[in-house]
Amino acid sequence: MSSKYSKNILQRFSIVLLALTVLPLLNGCQHDEDIVETVDPLPSSSGHAIISTVASDFSSGATSVVTVDQPRTVVNDISPTISDITVTTDGKNIYRIERFNADNITKFSLENPGVAIWQYSTLDSGEVGSSNPHDFVVASDSKAYILRYGKAKAWVVNPGATTAADFKTGEIDLGAYDGDGVPNMDKGIIVDGKLFISMQALDSSWAPQQAYVAVIDIATDTEIATGKSVINGIPLPVTSPEKMHYSAATGKIYIQGSGRLGFPPFTAAEYNGGIITLDPNTYEINMIVDDGDTSSHPYGNIADLAIVSATKGYFVGYNGWSDNTLYSFNPTTGDVNPTAVANIFAKNIADIEVDALGKLWVASQSDFGVIVVDPVTDISEDQIISTGGLVPDTIVFTQ
Repeated sequence: MSSKYSKNILQRFSIVLLALTVLPLLNGCQHDEDIVETVDPLPSSSGHAIISTVASDFSSGATSVVTVDQPRTVVNDISPTISDITVTTDGKNIYRIERFNADNITKFSLENPGVAIWQYSTLDSGEVGSSNPHDFVVASDSKAYILRYGKAKAWVVNPGATTAADFKTGEIDLGAYDGDGVPNMDKGIIVDGKLFISMQALDSSWAPQQAYVAVIDIATDTEIATGKSVINGIPLPVTSPEKMHYSAATGKIYIQGSGRLGFPPFTAAEYNGGIITLDPNTYEINMIVDDGDTSSHPYGNIADLAIVSATKGYFVGYNGWSDNTLYSFNPTTGDVNPTAVANIFAKNIADIEVDALGKLWVASQSDFGVIVVDPVTDISEDQIISTGGLVPDTIVFTQ
């Protein structure tokens, strides 16, 4: 079990508990009366939020599409499927990833998100065991990368392929980054022609080990020797890297590592995480927010990250089931405001992301919807964007 899986399991327990206690109170929740649910997404000059959603009992999942422009319109319960899903986008299309033991990616257009353009497997013919795809990173209309958490090799694929035979075009072997040959590649980001891939490197007990970032030249699909280790990649001072963002304002890649989340009474939390910066040219690493240690960890595990500007960012402090707090910090200095942003604390926060207007979207599974925060004032909008009968999980934005 990875720390990602640990967080998912903890979230699942908390959602079930919330379903039993909160559902009778839902009629009392405030949802934006100006948000209109429609059948098809309406145009939005500032893009759309694509949100993967899951049922409280994990019996199903779906997708929601919300206009960033106000008044907002929302389409919920698009293409119902399993619950172990996430979504990505190339800015114009939606890619739904079905993960453990489902092992496929489906492409949808924003104009018609309920009809699949294609669905392709993330396993080779005859390949056994789940590939457990975690990310789909698009470089162009004809090239993308599938990060397969359960396998040694990332795939190079053609997102414009019209047949399964034409989909996979190559692979990148990253097995050297973990003793068991499975580096647990999780997230990827492309900066200046290079693909940066984070790897959690779990041991046989699912505990996170030395984490790395591999750097790939997307022109040749070959690994770049960074000079930081004997196996080309960059060793990280945090474990369980999960979220990566590039800030043009600072010229840095920001990486959040969650350490190891506690799962009492079986495992205790380990505070080996934090927020680091990575220079995409020199590959230098700097720790800017440390999560602390066993005796002092003021924010809990640092479980998510969003960057607004050179001086404003957010992270999620994880203290336990449904006990997450939203904090703000300065991405340049690392200074943290220790007060909960917009009074968002003791909630189950699944994701935080920034839209094209610079506003922060908070996927609150405790509230069965999305809270939008203005970074200028750190005040949330009065009401919540409802994701229907399912809770929000992952948020991405089209252009």
